[in-house]
Amino acid sequence: MKLPPTRNLASLSVLAVAVCALTLHCGCQSPQPVRGEQAKMLAATFSFWQPHLLLTSDQRYRRLDIEIDHVEGTGPTAGELKAITEFFETHCRKPEGVRVRVDAAIPRVRARGIGRKALAELHLDGPERADAAFDYFLFFDSRLAGTPKAEPITTRITFPGAVLLDRRYLDAWSRFPGAGDMARRLMLHEAGHILGLCANQAHADGIHCTNASCLMNVRLNIRPLQLLLPGPVVPQRDFCSACRADLLATLAQPPADNLRFLGPYCVRSEPGYHVVSSPAFCFVHVGALADLDLVEVKRRRHAKFTAEPQLDGLHSQTGPLDLSVARELIPQLERDPIEHLRDLAENLKAKLSAADAPRPEPKL
Repeated sequence: MKLPPTRNLASLSVLAVAVCALTLHCGCQSPQPVRGEQAKMLAATFSFWQPHLLLTSDQRYRRLDIEIDHVEGTGPTAGELKAITEFFETHCRKPEGVRVRVDAAIPRVRARGIGRKALAELHLDGPERADAAFDYFLFFDSRLAGTPKAEPITTRITFPGAVLLDRRYLDAWSRFPGAGDMARRLMLHEAGHILGLCANQAHADGIHCTNASCLMNVRLNIRPLQLLLPGPVVPQRDFCSACRADLLATLAQPPADNLRFLGPYCVRSEPGYHVVSSPAFCFVHVGALADLDLVEVKRRRHAKFTAEPQLDGLHSQTGPLDLSVARELIPQLERDPIEHLRDLAENLKAKLSAADAPRPEPKL
């Protein structure tokens, strides 16, 4: 009788005990699934505009360009590139194809002391063709920024779909026996978010799938006893049938008329203003879209993240506004579905109040 092969039983037995209750949280989620009204609010926030349809449908853009930036030594591998390409080719209807472009490596010396959002903003170029939909991936090393390991994130508000991947984090979870393709699975999880998965509350909570065996679940579960036996340590290897059905359904849905790409920016047009977004920067343009100066937008976002290289949130601003224009814009922003734009309205109100405040009479 042959015993099943073990994986260095002596060294792994201690490891199995150490990870007995371990689960890998996918970085884009809250630690616990949400339900009820909170789930409805999340689903509404992420799906009211459905920007992923720009990527999946052929009714606006017949080609998808994916730009991949990477810090020297962080990837992506040939297998990871293949997985990313095949995912989008399978789930996006683009008659002119999916073009994945890997830019020249960012030298490590130029990444030192710079956070992931700043790296993305300072190196983002956009699609090769103006008539293409656009998506963006960044591979980085958090050690160079002097920060802890960073879980993968996919931006969804206000830029729908930049994936930021810390190679240090990916490598840490890929070292488990039988988990060598963990990085690929984490990338596909994030890619699923790009294409709008988990808004369907029949099987999802607004952010993640509730099917435990699905790659879009809130966590990837490690089976510690499997460390000693053949077979995968992490059982979730693909999307569940419900998520695959959702991906298929998006192919027939047209994108909203007020959404478009302009170079590397996703633009959402509303009455009276346009929201121009990159992964960590949001510019509100007032007036005709034809008057938007993309060179000036790039100058502003580069200036912001050069001055604050560790900024990890979403920064928003407007161009210079006359007081009368600002007063008209504020109530429009206050009604915007995205909270960040409503916060910008509050900032504008504070500036108006300061401008309207009476100034003290000069002393003689």
